[in-house]
Amino acid sequence: NLIIVCGRTDYAMSLQQMVVDLELKDKVTFLHEVSFNELKILYSKAYALVYPSIDEGFGIPPIEAMASNTPVIVSDIPVFHEVLTNGALYVNPDDEKSWQSAIKNIEQLPDAISRFNNYVARYDFDNMKQMVGNWLAESK
Repeated sequence: NLIIVCGRTDYAMSLQQMVVDLELKDKVTFLHEVSFNELKILYSKAYALVYPSIDEGFGIPPIEAMASNTPVIVSDIPVFHEVLTNGALYVNPDDEKSWQSAIKNIEQLPDAISRFNNYVARYDFDNMKQMVGNWLAESK
């Protein structure tokens, strides 16, 4: 089954309507207003985080998933390469078959979890604080 965690946005509403139209209501669950603790549990029990964003500023959810030892599949866009380096599996955002293949084969990547774990450490609290401080200093 698929769990989609999202806000109550127009986009989320369009996804919910798509699920109804495709008669997938019994296979897809939408969760809104999830607490941080609930989110940690969801990440830790997930098969993978699939994050098909094409317009991303930084990408916190993939880092959160990595911190829970959850494999990450993301769109092949520059920001994810900068933030996640080789800690994620990159997929052409416009190629549906590539997404399907990545999801089916994520567990067959022998070093996937260890790669993901290596990059989680880059985003601990102290490193994130320093990065944000640097960005703020550069933006002045």
